[in-house]
Amino acid sequence: VPLRTRGRGVGTLSVGRMGPGRSFTQEDQELVEELAAKAALSIENARLFAEQQRSQEELRRRAEFEQQLVGIVSHDLRNPLAAISMSAGLLEKKGALTEPQKRMVWRIGQATERAARMIRDLLDFTKARLGGGIALHRQTTDLREVVHQVVDELLVANPGRHVEVAVEGEVRGEWDSDRIAQVLTNLLGNALAYSPADAPVRVETRLEGEAALLSVFNGGAPIPRELLPRLFEPLTRGALKEGQSTRSIGLGLYIVQDIVRGHGGGVEVVSSEQHGTTFTVRLPRAAG
Repeated sequence: VPLRTRGRGVGTLSVGRMGPGRSFTQEDQELVEELAAKAALSIENARLFAEQQRSQEELRRRAEFEQQLVGIVSHDLRNPLAAISMSAGLLEKKGALTEPQKRMVWRIGQATERAARMIRDLLDFTKARLGGGIALHRQTTDLREVVHQVVDELLVANPGRHVEVAVEGEVRGEWDSDRIAQVLTNLLGNALAYSPADAPVRVETRLEGEAALLSVFNGGAPIPRELLPRLFEPLTRGALKEGQSTRSIGLGLYIVQDIVRGHGGGVEVVSSEQHGTTFTVRLPRAAG
């Protein structure tokens, strides 16, 4: 008798007669078929249980590896970068440097900051993947202050660029100010990186009901249509301007979305040749 479950054969059940001259009755056949069905179900359940055990073991090993990676990145990479950054800062402040040497030290500092941001993104990505999400420390935050701080920092790193800032009234809420600054740094950094030097870039904040809206616009080329559906997936990057080096590892927007969702909000993007690209973040003002 074939053992079948879910339309798939998993074995056979053979039954022999107990003695000569005795034939199987209809009742015997029904009993054997019932036993075969139960045996097939037991075999299938055992197979599924074994698969589940293997999957759980694989997940355990992966989580263990990711935790080890977090430790390695946190300690073995961040500490040397901090030493390089501190040394570059001391040279810039106290060293009797020529102009070419000053530019070289400045480039070292910029490269170190980019590497530190990549490490931070990797750590945040790993934490989010482990299921805990990115930790938030909420406090009363003035979104205007965050905007002006981030814009000032990015303009120092992008000399010659201009960012228009439009802030509507007092925009306060219960947010993690450092994480909101990280969101804006990613969005505004992308707007500057993926647009020509003469393209307009604008940051706007305003209130809408019980939420605050934060928008970042750039008038550069639109995001390719085929890229939009997976824009917030990890390791997704657009094409940089000609001659520009890669400045990220493609985790920025994934982390932006995770931080915004952690605040109970959402992020949307609209991009076209005619109207440029606008990312809009909606943040509930109250924790909830």
